[in-house]
Amino acid sequence: MNIKLSGIGKKFAKEWLFRSLNYTFESGNKYAITGYNGSGKTTLLKIIAAATPTNEGTIQYTFNQQAISEGNIYQYIAWTGPYTGLPSEMTLEEIYYFYHKFKPIHLSLKDFIERIKLESARNKSVQNFSSGMKQKLQIALALYSDSALILLDEPSANFDQHNTAWLEEEINTIGNKKTVIISSNQASEIALCDEVISIEKWK
Repeated sequence: MNIKLSGIGKKFAKEWLFRSLNYTFESGNKYAITGYNGSGKTTLLKIIAAATPTNEGTIQYTFNQQAISEGNIYQYIAWTGPYTGLPSEMTLEEIYYFYHKFKPIHLSLKDFIERIKLESARNKSVQNFSSGMKQKLQIALALYSDSALILLDEPSANFDQHNTAWLEEEINTIGNKKTVIISSNQASEIALCDEVISIEKWK
């Protein structure tokens, strides 16, 4: 998935978060968007996902040399962050099959559970998961889905050292198969990426 941002600007009330943002995300690369809290990192991810409108500028999406309309881009995206949620009454197994209906997952249920190392939680309701377990499940659903573009907002926010190491391993495993964009100020996450974009450059 290639994404070309041309003259992108976003403001709230009369205050501009960023303006004249020009950048091209190329297929198969991993990118980190950095900036201080409130600088617009999450907002930019939402704009890329066509979930938040811009005040100025245009976005072009291309997949396998075919133009994708903004209205259809959701079909190619998997997106997760600390503010996204999962159906709390469902078990891990139920969520796997529920999600699979909308975005096919490359792994079988058995391999999926083994990959995220949550075998003991297979039949446990998500409402009984720790915050780290919920975050890990959300990220795994995104990473292993049939999506060309993966958007991760502060992916290790609720992670301990063990789960942070898991995240690094899984993102590296993706290699150049998907375009990955991570919003983060964590050095370990930034180090996983091919390019770093400081959003403050467009203030």
